[in-house]
Amino acid sequence: MKFEIPFATPSNNAVMRMHHRVRTQQHAQYRLEVWATTRRESSSFEKCHVTITRHGSRPLDWDNMGGGLKFLLDAMVKNKIIADDNPGCVLTLNLKQEKCSRKEEKTVVEIMGAA
Repeated sequence: MKFEIPFATPSNNAVMRMHHRVRTQQHAQYRLEVWATTRRESSSFEKCHVTITRHGSRPLDWDNMGGGLKFLLDAMVKNKIIADDNPGCVLTLNLKQEKCSRKEEKTVVEIMGAA
C-alpha cells in the first residue's frame, strides 16, 4: 500500500513546542488526511514494514524527523491501516528525506505486509 499526504511531517522540536490545543488539532488533521487518502483501501496490516519519505524544504536531523512522525503513525493506527505502531507490528520503520521547494512538500508512506 502506498499513499501520500500533501504536507511534510513536522520536526520533533516543532511538536514539542506546540500548545496542547494545536497538538490536538494536528492529530485530528492527520487522522482526516490519512482517512481521506486511504478510505478506498481495505488493507489492514498485523505485521508490516513501513517506509516514510519526507519531502521537505529543509532536511531534518534523523531524531528530529522520527519524533515528528507521532501524528502520522497514530493516524495510521486510528484508521486501522496498521494494527499498532509498536515493534511487534511495525517490524521495520525506514526513514527517508528528499529536499524540495515549499510548494512541493509532502510525505509519502509505503507499507509492505510481512509474513
